[in-house]
Amino acid sequence: MNQFGFFIDTSRCTGCNACVIACKQWKDIPPGPAKPVRVYQWEKGAFPELDVRVLPIMCFHCKEPKCLKACENEAIYKDERFGAVLVDHEKCRGDRKCFEACPYGAPQYLSDGEDEKMLKCDMCIDRLEEGITPLCVLSCSLRALDFGPLDVLREKYGDDGSYIGENEAPCHNACPGGIDVERYMTFTAEGKFDEAIDTCLEVTPLIGVLGRVCTRPCEIDCFRGRFDDAVAIRETKRFLSDYSKENSITSEVAVAEKNGKTVAIVGGGPAGLSCAYQLTKNGYAVTVFDKEDEMGGMMRYGIPEYRLPREVLRHEIDMVRSMGVKLENGRVISDLAALDAYNAVFVATGAGEGMPLSVPGADNDGILTAVDFLRNVNTGEKTAVDAETVVIGGGSVAVDAARTALRLGAPGVHLVCLESADYKDTDPMPAQEEEVKQALEEGVLIHDKYGVHSFIGENGCVTGVLCLDCLRVRDEDGSFAPELAAGDPSLTIRAGLVLLALGQRAPESAYPAGIPLNNRGRINDEGYFRTGNPRIFAGGDILTGTSDIISAVAAGNEAAGSIHRFLQGTAISEDRRVIPASARLRVEKKSEPSPRRSADERRHDFGDVSIGYDRAACSEQSERCLHCGEMQQSALIRREMPKRNILPWDSREALLLWSKRHPENGEELPDVINDIGEVLNPSEPTEFFRGKLMLKARTSREKLLYTTDDE
Repeated sequence: MNQFGFFIDTSRCTGCNACVIACKQWKDIPPGPAKPVRVYQWEKGAFPELDVRVLPIMCFHCKEPKCLKACENEAIYKDERFGAVLVDHEKCRGDRKCFEACPYGAPQYLSDGEDEKMLKCDMCIDRLEEGITPLCVLSCSLRALDFGPLDVLREKYGDDGSYIGENEAPCHNACPGGIDVERYMTFTAEGKFDEAIDTCLEVTPLIGVLGRVCTRPCEIDCFRGRFDDAVAIRETKRFLSDYSKENSITSEVAVAEKNGKTVAIVGGGPAGLSCAYQLTKNGYAVTVFDKEDEMGGMMRYGIPEYRLPREVLRHEIDMVRSMGVKLENGRVISDLAALDAYNAVFVATGAGEGMPLSVPGADNDGILTAVDFLRNVNTGEKTAVDAETVVIGGGSVAVDAARTALRLGAPGVHLVCLESADYKDTDPMPAQEEEVKQALEEGVLIHDKYGVHSFIGENGCVTGVLCLDCLRVRDEDGSFAPELAAGDPSLTIRAGLVLLALGQRAPESAYPAGIPLNNRGRINDEGYFRTGNPRIFAGGDILTGTSDIISAVAAGNEAAGSIHRFLQGTAISEDRRVIPASARLRVEKKSEPSPRRSADERRHDFGDVSIGYDRAACSEQSERCLHCGEMQQSALIRREMPKRNILPWDSREALLLWSKRHPENGEELPDVINDIGEVLNPSEPTEFFRGKLMLKARTSREKLLYTTDDE
């Protein structure tokens, strides 16, 4: 079948409704809310930072349409010439099961009557038969719409969201761990929480961990996120974890009978635990050795408890232990010869050493790495901070250190970074945007676009930081090459404690004797986590450098696959899944954050910042899933770019104008209102609003409200 489809550029659409009117006139559809092509408009945020979003949408003529499967009257069928989803109106009975099945609300009805027959976009198939483009495309003078064979559109515009011919949803493809997001979201929407949890457990036991601190590459590639807020995938995972724990649900992970072969894992972080989890499921006897007092690696000793509660981590590590994995803490493996009795070895010792900063004054006391600071806090060695604190760096570790110092009593916390704190800028901070927003709410002062010139000290102790303006972060090739302004420092910050969060590396102690190294002194990487010694494998941060937890989970899982193939005598490199590159440095639109405690409350303790979704909110989010992998829409959508700053906003000028409207004598102008209720019509219900996209408006009144024209 030659599949045709639409291209939609939401950044060009202004909501003029020319496509809507042209379609209705061509189809001779009477005035009213029924529209085969609809234009939605909604607003996000609050003035002055208001986003106006516009979406023209028609039937996406899916490869596997759910409406076709839902119609018991066989009134819906797929055209073989163009791939259009069409309706036989003689067979349609108006039972609206097609509408319930379609996540886009493409089936339309002229009235709310129960027997009203369905009408929808038919690709203007009568025009296509004559070689003429659909009228909605021709009517758009702003070129926000295009139409043609899908493979031609993909070549013309790039693969901006079409998954025809692929078997997995984009969220599934984007997840380094390969979690079947679409399946567990479907189970969640249906209230089948046990099945949703089991779907996650196929890949990882760290559901609660990832539900709190995952960097959400799945949400970056969420198809809905191309024109709306992405589905809250991470928060759904957190809800499932909390639901399981609160209801004492014990998920039994299937473990194969022991096969008599043993595997040693050095390092109990996310990569090591994930490898142990998968190998144990396949029948291997696995022992994990870790030098620390508790398992978890950077999950335990690097991430603050207000982001990842200890009981959540312990609960999921206990699940690994309950499967029969031996967890040995306080064991330093300095020589792999000590593990010769094992059939295979996996080294995942991480990259837990902070990077220094070589500038004048760096040898003053009171300057240490943020990694060491967080470790000292997480082990209980550091319980208070009584000095002005400056954190250097713009990543998640820097933000964690700043917020932790604030909670320990620092009288002031500053964060200095080369990058911009504005996530619409060319070089935004590497930390996740939500972390930065929360830090600002709590009182961290961010000095963005600055680099450190030097440290000043007195009697051998640091007393301040001198900074220069950062002119650029990267060169023309996109390589990290900061350029600071010449001349005298432009910013001076007092400091009694400086925390360096400039990246991490593996210390020499992370390389046990006997592991094959290359000529740079790093692990010899022969692909698929092989090292050159057939029974020794390595993965995680020690191999790739610092990454996020879901990437470490993926490394552990795939390393387990390589070890399994090696021990079974099969080809390691054949038919392997390619782990997608981490999206942690890509700044794209994700889901709205879940509710959280107020800044005034949370900044004084290490309690969980996020409250998480309740059952109703989680169900609402899971129902927003568009089932891309199952349906495979025939549409390409260029990522939504909000229409910002329609009017230039100067807050100082606005306050000045407002003061003029309220003269000093207290006299008010007659059109100034005291309460919003004064301008509302009491006879008109206010339950509807356009603060969100409502694709499936169910009544004529909702359709008139949520689309931009009311005829």
